[in-house]
Amino acid sequence: MIKKYCFIIILTLSALILSGCFLKKSEAERRAERARASRGEISVGVAWPISAARDRFVEGVNLACYEINGSGGVLGRKIKLVIKDTEGSALNELKIVHELVEDPDILAFIGHRNSSSAAHAASMFQKYGILSMFTGVTSGSLTGRGRSLVFRNTGCEATMGARLAELASQKNYKKIAMIYTYTEHGRNLANAFEKRCDDYEINIVDRRGYFKDNDKFFDDILNTWQSLDFDAVCLIGDLPQIGTFIVKMRGCGIKTPIISSDGLASFDLKDCAGDSADGAVIVTPFHISDRNGPADEFMRGMKKKFNVDRVDQYSALGYDGLRFLAYAMNEAKSVVPAEVAAKIHSGLSWPGATGVQKFNSRGDIIDKEYDIVTFINGGFKFLQH
Repeated sequence: MIKKYCFIIILTLSALILSGCFLKKSEAERRAERARASRGEISVGVAWPISAARDRFVEGVNLACYEINGSGGVLGRKIKLVIKDTEGSALNELKIVHELVEDPDILAFIGHRNSSSAAHAASMFQKYGILSMFTGVTSGSLTGRGRSLVFRNTGCEATMGARLAELASQKNYKKIAMIYTYTEHGRNLANAFEKRCDDYEINIVDRRGYFKDNDKFFDDILNTWQSLDFDAVCLIGDLPQIGTFIVKMRGCGIKTPIISSDGLASFDLKDCAGDSADGAVIVTPFHISDRNGPADEFMRGMKKKFNVDRVDQYSALGYDGLRFLAYAMNEAKSVVPAEVAAKIHSGLSWPGATGVQKFNSRGDIIDKEYDIVTFINGGFKFLQH
């Protein structure tokens, strides 16, 4: 009799296991179920160094939200932004990511600036089932790796490095001295630039890294450069530090042309470097030029809502990121992150202010467009697209 009851219990347990009653649902599955059942506002997390960065990223995202909600929302529902200030700290960035994934109503994410913490953030968003659009991270380790919910609408270091090398070739520079910030982003971009320079037979005569918030080696670098022969200087770094280097470089008599990654494409350049930066040529994911279409519409929207005459790359990337995700939700007829991501991966495209938003299987934007600008008389002038 005991054997008979044991056999019945085993059969019952087996049936329960097979039916999924004993299988714990994943965080992503629980979020998806909640998304299907909800009929209220669509919560979108936003994380950015608002108080530490002088850009208009948050204004760009807010403009997108305002336009989306003003035109009927997403599937008849309003977007609600949950905005967090990282204060420029990688530790705060990670803390905020954990806060967002623990909020069961967050369905999507826009932002993130720090490359060193981006891969962990992407893994967390994937694990917890949150659709994410990274707008300020270029690290090659961000996308792919099975992260089907993770997208990036700015270029990666490989594409930026290739565009910098192409620019150097167009200007017929054959010998270049390079300085870069000794971070993951700086090293990867410097490597990508140098690798592509080989294709154009451009010689990197000297390559120096510097530590963030520590410019004590700038004088030693410049003393070495004064004895070298080169056609141009390539700068890979962020303000204010790289602005200090420019002032020191010009002050010691090095007048060679400057080419730079988008770290110089900031409203702070005039304050940090002044006339010393005049003539610098910069590769940037976005600049308001004389182009028509979505870029002009974006600029008009920023002017009308925030009364600003100047916009930056981050405001445009944030705007495009949220507008595209809303478009994808409408096209997918769903707010469930995995279903929206599948629609994006199917080849969905949308014409944005920073160019066509269309993504490859890794989640990287396809054929990222770059603008070339020069800094002159305290402002940026468009050179080429």
